[in-house]
Amino acid sequence: MLDELNTQALGLLAGKNVLLVRDIRYKKNIRVDFARFIRVLCNLIKNAWEAMPNGGILTLSTDLVDDQVVIRMPAGQD
Repeated sequence: MLDELNTQALGLLAGKNVLLVRDIRYKKNIRVDFARFIRVLCNLIKNAWEAMPNGGILTLSTDLVDDQVVIRMPAGQD
């Protein structure tokens, strides 16, 4: 799944001066509708770079919190 996300994200972020950093702490399998999940993450990435007109670092992190997988995507500007 992360390979597909990388492919999609690289296309979205090409020429945008945004670095995508992955901080994947929860690495077990999760059940999701793959196509929808990738689409949601790509929408979040797109929204983040639109909010970063000067570029910056976009971090995608996953964690297990109270038996739930949490995905965070804070954006930091230079």
